[in-house]
Amino acid sequence: MILFDCSVLCLTLYPRAGIPNDFRTDKPIEFAKERIDGLIADSEQTGEIILIPTPALSEVLVVVAPDIQEYLDELSSQACFKVVPFGERAAIEVALRTKAAIKKGDKREGVASAWDKVKYDRQIVAIAKVEGASAIYSTDRHIHAHAAAWGIKVLNVSDLPIPAKQGSLYGEQTAETVAADPVSSEIRGSDLGRAEGQAGAEVPEEEGNNQETGKAEQLIRSITNASANEKIAFLGRSPLKSFLFNWVREVHNRESKCPILNLLELCSFGIVGVSSVLVVL
Repeated sequence: MILFDCSVLCLTLYPRAGIPNDFRTDKPIEFAKERIDGLIADSEQTGEIILIPTPALSEVLVVVAPDIQEYLDELSSQACFKVVPFGERAAIEVALRTKAAIKKGDKREGVASAWDKVKYDRQIVAIAKVEGASAIYSTDRHIHAHAAAWGIKVLNVSDLPIPAKQGSLYGEQTAETVAADPVSSEIRGSDLGRAEGQAGAEVPEEEGNNQETGKAEQLIRSITNASANEKIAFLGRSPLKSFLFNWVREVHNRESKCPILNLLELCSFGIVGVSSVLVVL
């Protein structure tokens, strides 16, 4: 069994979740969502259980409440997920750990974060311990510090391999080209937020449009030889839709004999049309 904290659960539930930084390098984690998707797919195949602690689930859902059912349905639709509470055994673990830390004169055990967050993070780690999780997955430096102090293995999303198919199909998609989800941004901006920082910098509008157009053209070329399923998955990611539409607008007035360009232009009324054309190429 493994356990997801809030930062990883956010990537799991929100397709447009903003890319978290790796606190060890202070750089965005490339293909963060794809890495997590790969881990979940592997867990489904091997039968490994992914624990979702209720404190983390509550934090993720609070910003979309009361419209939470679709996210709960997403978790219940996959057999690998198991929601686990902060119960009696975990409460005892936190109490014992906190009391020992107070006696030693440092109730935070050297973790430089607000006291409320220390208590929250200890709940997550305690749940992992009493449930027998082999590892915690988190992008939060404080969760890493607590887990290490408790002798529990903790891994970052950046420690996960990039799925082979994602590495080729999404070869032109980097941290700087993925837009942040307002929901995810709100979570990261809270006192209990997990990920730290967000990639990307403002560029002049004209320059940004040119860059986006060039990247979109590269993306189109990269999926030309992809399978139908890969194309569907590729186009299902909302940030890529904007690339396609920007690119279609750019080529609207061009004269081109390229079938792909012509078909895309005809389907510019909606991403559904674009998806349909690319799937049959």
